Amino acid sequence: MNVTMNHSFLPDSHDRIGTLELIARTGGDLRRRKLLLMIIALIAQATFLPKALHAQLHLDYRPIQIEGQLPDILIEDLTLKSIEEMSNADFDAQDEEAQAFYLRSNLALKNAFLSGHVFIDDPMSEYLRTLVGYLLRDHPEFQDKINVYATRFPTANAFCWRNGTIFVNTALLRYLDNEAQLACILAHEIQHYILSHSVQSFQKERDLEEEVEAGADLDAEYENMRFSRHQEMEADSMGLQLYLDTDYHPHHAVTALQVLKEINGDDGPYPHLDLLDLLATPELEIDSSQLKFFSREADEEMEEEAEETSDASEEEDVDYSTHPDIDKRIEAVRRMLPEYDVTDTAAIEEGGFILPSERFYSTMLISTYETLELYYQKGMYAHSLYLGLRLAKDFPENQFVQGVIAQSVFWLIFHDQYLDVDEILPDPYSYKGYPFGDFVYFLKYVRSSKFEPILGAVLVHRATTFPDNPEIQIAYARYLLETGEKEEAQEKFDQFSQSFPDSRHANFARNKAETLK
Repeated sequence: MNVTMNHSFLPDSHDRIGTLELIARTGGDLRRRKLLLMIIALIAQATFLPKALHAQLHLDYRPIQIEGQLPDILIEDLTLKSIEEMSNADFDAQDEEAQAFYLRSNLALKNAFLSGHVFIDDPMSEYLRTLVGYLLRDHPEFQDKINVYATRFPTANAFCWRNGTIFVNTALLRYLDNEAQLACILAHEIQHYILSHSVQSFQKERDLEEEVEAGADLDAEYENMRFSRHQEMEADSMGLQLYLDTDYHPHHAVTALQVLKEINGDDGPYPHLDLLDLLATPELEIDSSQLKFFSREADEEMEEEAEETSDASEEEDVDYSTHPDIDKRIEAVRRMLPEYDVTDTAAIEEGGFILPSERFYSTMLISTYETLELYYQKGMYAHSLYLGLRLAKDFPENQFVQGVIAQSVFWLIFHDQYLDVDEILPDPYSYKGYPFGDFVYFLKYVRSSKFEPILGAVLVHRATTFPDNPEIQIAYARYLLETGEKEEAQEKFDQFSQSFPDSRHANFARNKAETLK
């Protein structure tokens, strides 16, 4: 099935790559010359597109419709495919456990594609494929076996499937600082495939089960996790060799891991957001002193909830994590790097990119918008409000961002389940004093107190500021209805159905207007 992709964004660029230098590096090999021509074509595309298209991304965004050339795994007989793959991996065709492992893996990958969260022919995936091609330019035997896709999942993660399919979540893409960090992560995932780590894990798990059945005194789960940590260190080491065979600066192999450390730290992937950004509306005269009062009240509630869980028994200090300690990974990578001048910031910055930097930055912005859309569609309204407010600081006129903010506020005002702290924060008390944790507790306190009109004022302000935004206007109409302003709500629904006849909310608004008459 092949359909046309409706790209909502195309990058703009003015940088140039040293084409002759790249030709010299890639030599005369046919595969590498093909890669070079692909890179040059992408650069030409990025260079000559009108600036207006790039500027449009700052003003609005239309989430990508996931369409395109579907992978073969969706139409293949997975049982036959699994048997063939087993044979290629030297498994006995009668090995039922191995056959079940291969079949489960193929079914899981197929279901991932069917989930609607895997992008196909989109700018992000195209960019990722270009980087993979560059990393593997001297390894043609793997170029046709690695397939990389941008994916819309809420965890900041990248993952390599057994068959060489790599998923890179938009929630991860948006936190990277440069192309070199992304290349380093891709090199790590590529090595998981080259080293057959998925199959090794299956074999290790089966061996451990046999040892336990034979009476061996061991913690099978711990041993399996320790083996997983060994694989991660091996992928770091071999991926680093692949990365160092490029023109990216060695320093970014360290900074890539540092970014992962920040994402997985207690603060989570949530940079600072001044709560006054949420409340900065003409309808409210709230200063920093009042904000401190709100935050203090929210903080006291956080302390009370923390005391309720303080009597929980402490677990035995056994490391069951599948990844090694991130600081140990960083130190190991540092030891393997060649010497370089850490004070030469110009060289480090220049070594952050091979392709024009605009391609990376546009990919990061698209991934951020797509993550925002994911949070909203999954009902993660505290997350979508937080991320939307951060984006609005940089792009205050963006219609898509403002629409998500308004919709998120509406759902948070009138639906308690979307402010369940235990659901939003993995470990609520550990987020105390961190921006997103404070933000969630602040929302919960405001939502459950006499200060609830604060959130309503945020919605009213946006309805006034963006009269042509259908997402904001329908949220405002529903807000009026929920607050008992039925006449105003009826008028607003009627006005909406006439002003936005093609909106996805038009029929809903029309029916509400008729019902309220």
